[in-house]
Amino acid sequence: MQGYAEYPSINGPIYLREGEVSKRDAKFATIFDCDGVLVDAKLSYNLAIGQTVSLFFKETFQIDVKSTYVSEEIIYRFRASGGFNNDWDLTYSIILWILSRILRDAPDINDEIDPTDFKGSIEILRSLVSQKETDDASTEIIGSINSELLRLADSADSTGITSIVVKIPLRTELIKKITLLLGYPGDYQNSLLVRMFEEIFYGADLFKATYGTDPVFQTGDGLIKNEKIIVYESTLAKISGWVGRKSIGIASGRGLSSAQFTLKNLLNYFNPKAMFFIEDEERRENPQRFGSKLMDVGKPSPLSLLKTCIQMDESDFIFYIGDSMEDLIMAENARVFDKRIHFVGVYSTGLSSLETQTRMSGKGAYALIPSVNELPDLMATIGGM
Repeated sequence: MQGYAEYPSINGPIYLREGEVSKRDAKFATIFDCDGVLVDAKLSYNLAIGQTVSLFFKETFQIDVKSTYVSEEIIYRFRASGGFNNDWDLTYSIILWILSRILRDAPDINDEIDPTDFKGSIEILRSLVSQKETDDASTEIIGSINSELLRLADSADSTGITSIVVKIPLRTELIKKITLLLGYPGDYQNSLLVRMFEEIFYGADLFKATYGTDPVFQTGDGLIKNEKIIVYESTLAKISGWVGRKSIGIASGRGLSSAQFTLKNLLNYFNPKAMFFIEDEERRENPQRFGSKLMDVGKPSPLSLLKTCIQMDESDFIFYIGDSMEDLIMAENARVFDKRIHFVGVYSTGLSSLETQTRMSGKGAYALIPSVNELPDLMATIGGM
């Protein structure tokens, strides 16, 4: 790969940007993303996107939008834009696009909207079109949904939802009312979209345990039970032996409860003060202050990474290990404030290893590794460990 030195490893080459000198005397720290790095979430979060879309249109218009229509390729292309690390944002964008086909001739919404009244929001949406209009739109949508969503994904950019909303062929005022009915952005209490997503992801029992309230739409197990751990305990033990627990952190889009459910005792390898879970922090306060700056909590804002790095004051060289373009952009945004940060991209856990390598190397990633379990090999190569 042009501009990178290649080193062999069991699961594929390690690529290190050419010209990087030995860091034998460096005091390393490592900060990890969760999904696609520590945890394989393809059968949990990825499936939850399609299943939320399917449930939404079943509940609102009795349309059979199969969850499989939201394919891995569509999800990958949205995320490759650098603006869709947040799966709620991606779900919102897909739902809004499909709604634009159903509601293109809909009247204005004059009803009083209470986003916490989920059933009321569903009834308002359903009242906007006749059954015949719904059936006609359904036939059109199902015939073109895959190709249209792929085109939509390819038109997305690092501004995320903003890059999609400008392409939605609905009146601006109607989009605002639809967004209010969806309660987006919001949380499980005041957003129909988020409530459906979280119930599907957690399942009935874990949703109630996490949020302290009964589910509305889900009665069975959640997709979180499909998650598999990518990182070996031996990998974390080796890194911990080199840098110490204080210098191992997490900056992730998910919440702490889901990380605890899947990673269990492996979280003991991480500094508890150096774990930033965006989903939880967005509920607590958004935006948040970093020094004199007011920053959004979600990626690619650098806030989560910068606040994690504060806990690593003894380190002079910090790896952030991520698997998406939004992770890379966040790391580059963070480097404006903290030059200790260097992005290491995981390239084999997504849909296309070669495309991920090309995109990340094109943006100047410090190094690329096939999986998180090759991080000790990279650290040994540059640090003489």
